[in-house]
Amino acid sequence: VVGEAENISELDITHTVMVEVRLFDADGEPVGDQVYTAVLDRPVIEPGWLSSFWVPIYEEQLGDASVDEVSDYEISLWITDEKSTEVEVLVDDLDSWEEDGSFVIAGTAYNQTELEFSALRVYSTLYDEDGEVLNATTDWVELDEPFGPEDEVPVQGYFLENFEDADSWYVFVTGYGAEPLDGGLAGGGEVFEVVSDSGFVTEYGDISVVGEAINVSDQTVDTMVVVEVRLFDEDGNEIGDGDFSAYLDRPVVEPGQTSSFWVPIYADDLGDYAVEDVAEYEVSFWVTDELSPDVDLTVEDFDGGVDDGIFYVWGTAINSTDFDIVALTVYSTLYDEDGNVLNATVDWIDLDEPLQPGDEVEFEGYFPERFEDADSFYVFVSGYPAEVLGR
Repeated sequence: VVGEAENISELDITHTVMVEVRLFDADGEPVGDQVYTAVLDRPVIEPGWLSSFWVPIYEEQLGDASVDEVSDYEISLWITDEKSTEVEVLVDDLDSWEEDGSFVIAGTAYNQTELEFSALRVYSTLYDEDGEVLNATTDWVELDEPFGPEDEVPVQGYFLENFEDADSWYVFVTGYGAEPLDGGLAGGGEVFEVVSDSGFVTEYGDISVVGEAINVSDQTVDTMVVVEVRLFDEDGNEIGDGDFSAYLDRPVVEPGQTSSFWVPIYADDLGDYAVEDVAEYEVSFWVTDELSPDVDLTVEDFDGGVDDGIFYVWGTAINSTDFDIVALTVYSTLYDEDGNVLNATVDWIDLDEPLQPGDEVEFEGYFPERFEDADSFYVFVSGYPAEVLGR
């Protein structure tokens, strides 16, 4: 079973996507007692992009049934929590020809990344004159030596059958078995850097560490990013044995984009130390494999001001996604006159009914303290879908 799938969402899909096939006989009854699976070929699928797939089903997998009994099939897709292990590389100088009863597509793969690969995969798709998928296949290219940055290597793909009516074709190549040259994405330190941060004692006697981080990599990060804070006394001794951490606020952080963060640290978690013993802190990041459950919404007409000793922010959020949104999270950041982060906060809003695609809703957030020296502010809103990407 071969075909193509399109990403109809507004999100970059960087996780492995399973393709499930169910078989049926002429009476609509299932053939075989299992679901037949493969994964979409393309490792990263941006909005509007297509990916080929090929699900081979072997006769011995059908149990007591035979291939002749198969009359129809159904395809479904679901996104896993696993990051793709392949990286797409460039391919050029493509050509094709028939040779000894086979259809061959050949070209040159170029490694435009900063990674080294131990093997390549060549994904080829044939189309008929109407643009419908006729066949798809995958060829594995073992390499004698690592395929490093700016290296080139010839690649080929082969079709042994079902190519006679082909009118056009498409090829892309991925690298496998990558070894990062300067640290991997999961390290966090090579991906995010602090732009501005501030630590202060709250009116309740606890500690807040707030700030912004920038994505300094060339990759879009759509998984949850842990912000870890370590506390020290004036002698450099680490304080507390608790886990002082939170997540970056923005669910998807593109290269060069910033995200606010807020790490609340409670006095009860400091062990034998008191809040007054804290003299310094360090902030670090690490990128998880867990897909963010939120999606960015569009914010319009936001404003802010002081009322009864509280700084409020308010505005309108528009559901610019394809999902029904059941809750909102309002992330607000205050800056001083030099553009440094002064305070950051998070407000959770449960909705009485799901926010449909294209609908809008008013929101509000607030700062009960540390807003007096604010010169500017920024707000973004994320939504929690009723069902995220079929999960």
